[in-house]
Amino acid sequence: MSKYFPPKYGSGNFHCPYCQVYASQRWEPLRNVNLSPHPLRALVPGSELNPIMIDKAEVKSSCCSHCKQTTFWLSEKMIYPRGRTSPPANDDLPCEVKEVYEEAANIANQSPRAACALLRLAIEMVLKFLGETGSINDSVGNLVKKGLDEQVQQSLDIVRVTGNEAVHPGVIDFSDETDVGMLFGLINVIAESLISQPKQIQNLYNNLPEKARKAIEKRDGKTK
Repeated sequence: MSKYFPPKYGSGNFHCPYCQVYASQRWEPLRNVNLSPHPLRALVPGSELNPIMIDKAEVKSSCCSHCKQTTFWLSEKMIYPRGRTSPPANDDLPCEVKEVYEEAANIANQSPRAACALLRLAIEMVLKFLGETGSINDSVGNLVKKGLDEQVQQSLDIVRVTGNEAVHPGVIDFSDETDVGMLFGLINVIAESLISQPKQIQNLYNNLPEKARKAIEKRDGKTK
């Protein structure tokens, strides 16, 4: 997968929350926008009860050069749209894992800890898809015995530890969506290494001439 650049305040380029295209952004200040008739009003704390005016120094907008949609920022945080800021799920993830991934993506900005717990569930589902039935720790150990790449092992352990410890106050505090963004990236790294790459290699092997495949299988003792 290509690298994902989440929306970031002041950045000249990022993946647009509307079209998901990596595109340049045109930044402009807003000039005393009355939020009472605007959808932004519902996204500012307290504004659902009291129509407010926001100073131009506090609100800025970024316009995507690709889809021409506008994103609004308050105090350097994206407040509209309220959509995801995580990378798309790896296409080769099983459908049920994608559903959990998308659920985590939809709540990551509002509740990083809840998103973290969902991502831990997602990795458990990936391991089950790969034929592992024990705990994440046992599954990782079993995969290591099968020759799991050390970096993928570390990625799995990061998800295991953060997903498990984030529910315990004072251990790992996921108060910043940047930390959760790291976990989304790790899920896709794991999927790329354990699902996508083996799939691609198998497809390439299957496309070899039948005679060549039979010779290889005979060499490896798979056929006589």
